[in-house]
Amino acid sequence: MTDIDILKLDVRVRERLFRKGQLASSVVDAHVATLQDLESQCEPVSIAQPALAPRDEEERAQEREAAQAARAAAAAQAAPAAAPTPTFVRPAAPPFGAPVMDDAFGPAEPVPAVAAP
Repeated sequence: MTDIDILKLDVRVRERLFRKGQLASSVVDAHVATLQDLESQCEPVSIAQPALAPRDEEERAQEREAAQAARAAAAAQAAPAAAPTPTFVRPAAPPFGAPVMDDAFGPAEPVPAVAAP
């Protein structure tokens, strides 16, 4: 078999090749039949995984405190100085009798002066 044929037998692409019709199940069965049974020669492998080991409460507390301190330091550096909030000042009302601009075309009728009683 050539290298490309071995790549076609890879389980990660085999189903896709079956769907496309580029690989027949008889080819896969013939290849599996030629493989030797090496189960008796295998050896179990044990790899330490510290991420899965149980931790004590003291380590967890130290990690929490370190994380809180890091978040507080980042927040203190990232917080900008508080800027004053702009305030709204209502414009003064036009005096009585002055023309009022209703629209962009010019002044409307002047506001009539009302005498106080």
